[in-house]
This record gives sequence, C-alpha cells and structure tokens, in this order.
Amino acid sequence: SSDVCSSDLYVVVLPLCGSIGLGSARTDAQLSSVHAFTAAVIQASVLLRAPTSMLAADVRHDFDLAYAIFCEVAPGSVVARRALPILTRLRQAVSPEQPQSLDL
Repeated sequence: SSDVCSSDLYVVVLPLCGSIGLGSARTDAQLSSVHAFTAAVIQASVLLRAPTSMLAADVRHDFDLAYAIFCEVAPGSVVARRALPILTRLRQAVSPEQPQSLDL
C-alpha cells in the first residue's frame, strides 16, 4: 500500500488529455468531458487524502454522481470511454471498504 499524493493523480489526467489530441481542434463536449474528468480526479484526491474530513461526504456524493454520468455517456463519448477505467480504479481506491491506496 502506497500513499498517493496529488501530483500522482495528475499522472492519470495527462494521458487522457493527450488521447483527445491537446494540440488539435477539440469540441466543447470534449473539453467539458476533460474538465469533468479532472474535477472527478480532484474529488478522488480529496477522498484519498482526507477521507474523514467534514467535506468528505459531499465530495463522495459528487464523485459518485460524476462516475454515474461517465458510465451513462461512455457509449457515445470517446473521452468518457477512455476516462471510465481510470475513474473505476479511483472509485475502488476511495471506496470505504477498500484501503486508501492506489496503484498507478
């Protein structure tokens, strides 16, 4: 079990951003998906770093909503399909039943 720091979580964000071609023209939907993904990664970071904070319940609720949205739109979104496995790993890591670690 290893501690996860915030900079480690950005390792999972950058490959997704590169997969949609940061240097090319992107649609607003792609940018919105990347922003939503980044927000979900930050929420997971909060849950990993401070699982007992007074904000944890609200952050967990928001993360669970983001995960559900990505599950719902994945069939029609390349970005969501690529993000979903990463969010699934983060969801497992922040699960109250799981130890607070993430193998990156």
